[in-house]
Amino acid sequence: CIVSNDQTAESVSYTKNSKKCHSCIGAVEKIISSASLTLDEKMEWKKFLECLRNREDDENLARKEKERTREEANEAHRNEQRELQQEERSRARAGGSTSSNGLGRMEQGYGYFPTLATLQFQSSIPPPSRSVAEEENNIRESLDRILAYIGAVVFIFFILS
Repeated sequence: CIVSNDQTAESVSYTKNSKKCHSCIGAVEKIISSASLTLDEKMEWKKFLECLRNREDDENLARKEKERTREEANEAHRNEQRELQQEERSRARAGGSTSSNGLGRMEQGYGYFPTLATLQFQSSIPPPSRSVAEEENNIRESLDRILAYIGAVVFIFFILS
């Protein structure tokens, strides 16, 4: 913890205690309470102790500020989700479509993959159109043929080698 009276590390935590040793402040207090120090040395250690306490206060304030900011962000996100949920319920009660207005429509299109947000707010996922299913089957059959050809070439290569 303690490097010298004039130098303290910026990344050192002044508030955390280990189970095996004292905190930085506790260690300095223990040094000050020892009888082997002169009056001048005790004054220097007390100045250093005051510096450590100021750093500890700064660290506590920074930690509390970070925690408060995180809590505010979480609360804002929760409020936004509540508002979205209320809007979705009011649209559903009014008989409107629940998958429109900001989340996009589930139209069949080339290369369209719905986002997770769209899937979360959608009650059911429509099946693909027949043309897409037929196209997928044709592609799957051609890929199966290509895989079989590659497997045959690899097998013949192993036999010949």
